[in-house]
Amino acid sequence: MAAFVGDSFTAPAQVGTPVDNWAEHVASSNCWAPTYLGKHGSGYVNPAGSAWQYVNRVPQVTASAPDLVVVQGSTNDLYLIGVREAAVGTLALIRAQNPYATVVVVGPVKAPRYDLVRLTALRDELAAAAAVTGALFVDPLDGDWLGDDDFADGLHLTTEGNARFGAKVVDRLDTVGVSTSCT
Repeated sequence: MAAFVGDSFTAPAQVGTPVDNWAEHVASSNCWAPTYLGKHGSGYVNPAGSAWQYVNRVPQVTASAPDLVVVQGSTNDLYLIGVREAAVGTLALIRAQNPYATVVVVGPVKAPRYDLVRLTALRDELAAAAAVTGALFVDPLDGDWLGDDDFADGLHLTTEGNARFGAKVVDRLDTVGVSTSCT
């Protein structure tokens, strides 16, 4: 069982059907029974005080009894303060309520409409939060994961972009020690 928490990248309705989503590509290529907890406009901090914050989805994560929790993004936090602290709190709660699950943080994606300096700063905040909480970190800014044509609007992935992103995540999960096969 794998739980995927994230923003619009992880929300299946972004591209029409769950099978088009990167998280579905990751789950299906590994024969994991998935729980998708992606919401458009959400993040560790954004929007403040809302049920859309990642921390407020931890009860759903726990209810799914996951072996793996993947927390993606969020570029919705790009210009906000307190991301590291919110991420540490969220990841610590996930780990406390799911002590046997592997927790993986997938950093922000280099989307054409975002400033790379800001994305790098956000990535560094999330990598630090992952390190503090013992979560594994996957860095989509490391290398050429996606091209401009993988984005429908400069922010969200196309069907092909989701497939490419999912394949890269599977590759990196394997690299950080998460078993990525159906056996």
